[in-house]
Amino acid sequence: MSALSHRITTDRLVFRLWRPEDEPLYVKAVAGCLDHLRPWMPWARAPVEDHWGAIAEFLARPESSHDLIYGLFDPAESEVLGGLGVHLRNGVDDLEIGYWLRADVTRRGYMSEAVKALTDEIFRSTKVRTVTVVCDPLNERSAAVPRRLGFTETGIFPTRVLNPDRTEDMIWRVTRKAWRGRSRGHVI
Repeated sequence: MSALSHRITTDRLVFRLWRPEDEPLYVKAVAGCLDHLRPWMPWARAPVEDHWGAIAEFLARPESSHDLIYGLFDPAESEVLGGLGVHLRNGVDDLEIGYWLRADVTRRGYMSEAVKALTDEIFRSTKVRTVTVVCDPLNERSAAVPRRLGFTETGIFPTRVLNPDRTEDMIWRVTRKAWRGRSRGHVI
């Protein structure tokens, strides 16, 4: 995972690994949308003041660890719009992307733009064969992101991550070959 860039920019976004000084921006962003996140994100059930401890644990891991977590920022990096994670979950040939977005910035295409850029980066910088997105089948907005980008729904399965509100995972996957072959004019 150390091959992945720690900072990625798009036309409208910057996402980079979290830094300790991002804590106040993170707390402000998440505190304002916990009700929006709780049904989908197990970590959102904890008090927002406790979240940064988990992020700090990620940041303290050695570079060769199997997870990277990014803050998603506006171009000036003055406000947190959401977050993305890259996780080694299904063996060495697959990386999983997870994401969340503040409630007040949904429906602007930010997450599709970010997941596209991150998938490009994964296939450019690693040798994995597939990239996976896992979401709750009831979370239509989350499922719209991989669908829009050309990932294939592989099915709905019992959940792998403990969440009292969720019993099933919808799995989306794209292969390196399919990602390269997708239409160059694909609009996100």
